[in-house]
Amino acid sequence: MSAQVFHPRYYRPYYFPEHVNQLERMRPAQSCAARAATWREGTPAERGFGNVQQELVLLGNSWHLVFFLSRISQLAPPQGTSRPTQGYEKMAFVGKFVESLRLSPLELWSISNILLFRPECTGLKSRNQIREIQAQAAALLTGCLNARAALHGAVQSSVLLLILPCLAQITAEDVRAHFFAEKSLADVERMCESAVL
Repeated sequence: MSAQVFHPRYYRPYYFPEHVNQLERMRPAQSCAARAATWREGTPAERGFGNVQQELVLLGNSWHLVFFLSRISQLAPPQGTSRPTQGYEKMAFVGKFVESLRLSPLELWSISNILLFRPECTGLKSRNQIREIQAQAAALLTGCLNARAALHGAVQSSVLLLILPCLAQITAEDVRAHFFAEKSLADVERMCESAVL
């Protein structure tokens, strides 16, 4: 894979808006999901895939992790409701942990790419390309970890490595039930699909 394809100017992962809280004041959260999960720029060919089916597989397997990470990085941890969902306590704990890390934009971008581009997802045709993207994101995260170690010491900075297994505890159903209570999981997946197509 060429560096040009991976460079942020040419390649952008799915993202969620920086001002989700403002969007939510204007429209319900469930209608925000379809607008939120979009490519930043370019056609599939410019992004290095040229295969919408692969994009559907990747987002379909990881939408909840990317959405949750984006949400808690922009706002406070998930707020309780009058009827707390079953996964609320888990999401609140993970949210506080991620907030305590104070992720830089590069760390957030790297972690999002590691979560999104997973070659183990079934239905992918270009697993090697997906692994390459994930590996490059991991290399960027390693650089961030080294920078943290230089500033704060190895022990304190190594906590950054715990974010991936911590986020892995959040399920799609946890996110759907808390943020999109009026929608079924299939409805949310269709919204993600409409954002790709």
